[in-house]
Amino acid sequence: MHRTHKDLKARGVPLRWSSGWAVGYWFIPILNLVRPKQVADDLWRGSDARTATQTGSLEGSVPVFVNAWWALFLASGFAGRIAAQQYRKSSLSSLSSATLWDLASSALSVGAAMLAIGLVYGIAMRQQRWPPAAPAVPLQA
Repeated sequence: MHRTHKDLKARGVPLRWSSGWAVGYWFIPILNLVRPKQVADDLWRGSDARTATQTGSLEGSVPVFVNAWWALFLASGFAGRIAAQQYRKSSLSSLSSATLWDLASSALSVGAAMLAIGLVYGIAMRQQRWPPAAPAVPLQA
């Protein structure tokens, strides 16, 4: 996210947050439930050369799989938390329940990872359609 964010900023795409915050939002409680998805949305929209440069803003929708990625990612985390709480109990039934929640969390994580790969690939393909950036001109003394 950081690298893509920096690349888009260098091309003049109007992104809402800095490149540092594109990564930093993952580590701030409560905000990390919303902001990384918003950054991903901006990266998806900003990677389209036609809309990012012509309109001057990042409007439009993102594909369904981007929303599904975030939903699976969050659901996996919540299922993992429930599993951890169940493991703390000492009964055999809670251990069985914890194992099922842990299995569900793992399955959701695999689904989220597959969709994340699609997101990264999609952004990369969209950015390859951009015209080549102008080479940097060295400063003369």
